[in-house]
Amino acid sequence: MKSKHMQCIGCGSEIASHGTSDYRCVSCGMTFPSIDGIGIFLPKPMASLFGFLDEIESAQFAFEKTQAELGEYLDQNPASELSARIRKTLSGMECNLRLLKQQCAPIQNYLNGFSRQEDFLSWASVQTAYSYNHMLGYFYQDWHPTADFVSATSLFERVILEHCRDKASAVVLGAGACGLLHAISGHFGQAIGIDLSLPTLLTAKDLMAGNPLTVHIEKAAWNEAVISPPSKPPYNLTLLVANAMNVPLKNSTASVVLTQHAPEFNTVRLMGEIHRILAPDGLWINLSPGFIFPGDPGVLGGRNLGESLSYIHKRGFSLVDSRIHRFRMHDFESINRESGTVEKNIHFFAARKSTVLDITANSYKSNDPGIWQAIPKMADEQMLSLIQRKTFTGVRIENRMELGIRDYLLPIGGTYYHIADALFSSIDGKRRLSEVYDNLLAQQITLSESEFIEIVGFLAMECGIINYHATDNRLDKPSRYLSTESPPVASRHE
Repeated sequence: MKSKHMQCIGCGSEIASHGTSDYRCVSCGMTFPSIDGIGIFLPKPMASLFGFLDEIESAQFAFEKTQAELGEYLDQNPASELSARIRKTLSGMECNLRLLKQQCAPIQNYLNGFSRQEDFLSWASVQTAYSYNHMLGYFYQDWHPTADFVSATSLFERVILEHCRDKASAVVLGAGACGLLHAISGHFGQAIGIDLSLPTLLTAKDLMAGNPLTVHIEKAAWNEAVISPPSKPPYNLTLLVANAMNVPLKNSTASVVLTQHAPEFNTVRLMGEIHRILAPDGLWINLSPGFIFPGDPGVLGGRNLGESLSYIHKRGFSLVDSRIHRFRMHDFESINRESGTVEKNIHFFAARKSTVLDITANSYKSNDPGIWQAIPKMADEQMLSLIQRKTFTGVRIENRMELGIRDYLLPIGGTYYHIADALFSSIDGKRRLSEVYDNLLAQQITLSESEFIEIVGFLAMECGIINYHATDNRLDKPSRYLSTESPPVASRHE
């Protein structure tokens, strides 16, 4: 993709090619790496690259733990009827681990000579709630493909053929295994896939380049599936790693934006970003469970289709098409008759950008002293939780810490757990940001002012975990936040 269509996720300025493949903001100087042609547009991209490699460590740990447990069982039960399944499980896990290491080799090569940078923000910005093993199931779904994927893809293509007025470019948010991206790419001059998982995009890129993929599906009893590449590699694809709430594309650049199984939380921010990047009369096509909007009672779950469409209309979209679509998730019965499947009624709709909203306000500026006077409040609809789990297995006791956002559970290290605990406990809807920061310092949480503002900006703008009671009408609009590579954060004492 040409850099003239891209903008900095920090300050919104133009992006220029830098060196052999990286990108750099012409205004704030922030550099965004390119790994095997995939641009990394995250708040702290270098630190986040190390975070992606943690996936290997986690998979290695899970394999070794399972290997030890099952090996101990076989030692005690050498003639067990489970022996064959145990061998298949361990073989499948080991093969997937080798594949992950192979696909992450470009990350390792890029980072040679760099020392690891680690902090709460770089950790949080790469959390997807889905492991690599889990994502391999979507490669089977998209590229086998399953009948339900073919049916869903036909819905997208029908709307594109009947209602798309301009076919210059399409953007798929949450591209994942890239099956949908590839399926619709032939209708457009340029097709852009955006996802938060670099290992997943590297795997999809390798497959689309013509290399068969052998995977072992965890939810199909670790049975093997050989996935064939497309007969003709696409010529017009661009893959980017970015958060869907902070896309590195300029205003009004996309003819169509497609979302599939979008997270039901932080939907207002998602809609605002989709509206921003859509060209006038551009289409948003969505296939997802019911959305949850700010202020919705969490106990009600997602809205029904009519309730969602009414809200979407208020956000600058006019309805083009809608229906309830029945979709079977994780249908692996062709390789394992006993694998379970989940069948859901989910929402399909197409909406056209119909009004111009104020998308130029950059109200969350980290170098604006007024931000310290904002009053943060936890978003009720997110049902946020911090969990300390102790598991007794009979042979050992395991401790695990997790951050929960509705139904999503993210493992979180001890240091980050205590930062999150102190931060969320200090946000009571009454304290100003300056008072929240002072409260963290009093609890021996060592964060600089810039690190603190970056974290709360990320949690508000890209995660939707925090809302603000504005003390100034500049602070209640969606906006971007600036990274540490942008102008310095204003002191709260200014």
